[in-house]
Amino acid sequence: MGLLIYNTTDPLGLGININGTAAEAWKSYLDTYNTPFEVALANAEQELRNMTYIDGQYFTTFISQLCTKWTIATALGAKINDLAFRMILLNSLSRS
Repeated sequence: MGLLIYNTTDPLGLGININGTAAEAWKSYLDTYNTPFEVALANAEQELRNMTYIDGQYFTTFISQLCTKWTIATALGAKINDLAFRMILLNSLSRS
């Protein structure tokens, strides 16, 4: 618990419960700061799914950007397997 207290500028002011055990303090920390993480995950997944290929764009650059966004989303915890990624890729291509 000492690491959590000493590495946080104002744990009490941030709403972290430091009166109990280390496990309780850690749970309090996660409960307080897990919501922004979920927002980051949702944003990363949305950015990936909103990518669209525009005719005339360099295809290899587009695929590279798509793969980078997939890596970021999965690193944050998105459950996008290979099949789901292929569907995202196919849906991102223009009909022409």
